[in-house]
Amino acid sequence: MTPFYVEAELSTPIAFSPPDVMPTALDGLLAWAVLAGGRSSGRVPLWPEDLAAPAPDIPLARVRVGGAEVWAGSVGFPVGDVRWGAFGWTKKWAGRRRWRSPKSRWDPSEGSGPFRDRKEFFLYVAARRVRFYGLGDLGETLRLLRSRVPAIGHKHRRGFGRVREWRGGPLPCDHSVWLRAGGAVYPARPLPPPALAEEPGAVGVPMPGRLDPPHWLRGRMEELLYPPPFLWQEGLRDGPPDRPEPNPVPWGGTDPGLAGRLAGVHVGFGEVFSPVAHIG
Repeated sequence: MTPFYVEAELSTPIAFSPPDVMPTALDGLLAWAVLAGGRSSGRVPLWPEDLAAPAPDIPLARVRVGGAEVWAGSVGFPVGDVRWGAFGWTKKWAGRRRWRSPKSRWDPSEGSGPFRDRKEFFLYVAARRVRFYGLGDLGETLRLLRSRVPAIGHKHRRGFGRVREWRGGPLPCDHSVWLRAGGAVYPARPLPPPALAEEPGAVGVPMPGRLDPPHWLRGRMEELLYPPPFLWQEGLRDGPPDRPEPNPVPWGGTDPGLAGRLAGVHVGFGEVFSPVAHIG
């Protein structure tokens, strides 16, 4: 198994909904690629009842952290200049367009559930590249990503998160589970909270999530440890992949240091994570 990094060069911004959802993890992208590739029917599971089959085999190592086995693949970190924005869209249903699937529990005549008229807002981040770290088979990982993952993030069918090119390479050190950046140690992916005791000095944020893909399901979540949001809101410096460093504070501000960044971690526009898990 080889430590490596892969980067998605983007042509459009990445959308998030809700704003506190972390960027896609590498194991989720690879699981999607394998399932969408059509080993049997080619149907990608979206609902809990579709998950009776065993988890897909992906080219990442399984490592034991905090008493649980996880895939050795990080979440995506924007690289270089990062800019945030918001996008709003409306969806209206009227008359004969209110078709109802026989399996749906919603009555379209009531304008409820997915049939209601609504306006939604999504946050998006514009970055030139998004970097993932992994431990496993670099060649097979790049093959799956290049052939089956044309976009990342939310609303990719509406043009967000389009990937122009996937690239990557081996690394002398592993950042797939723990990200060592800027003199600190952070979870690089969702981890069980007991994992903090195995890495003294690590800093993370508790959030609801899932250890294994599909991460896009909202059910069966548990409290896990995630990287502090400033790592994916502000991103990493555009430097060597084997020596990741957080971007400086944007808008010309003064860097408050790690304690300042964690003392009121803002997500998107106004939401705040609390408390911060920190074992020193």
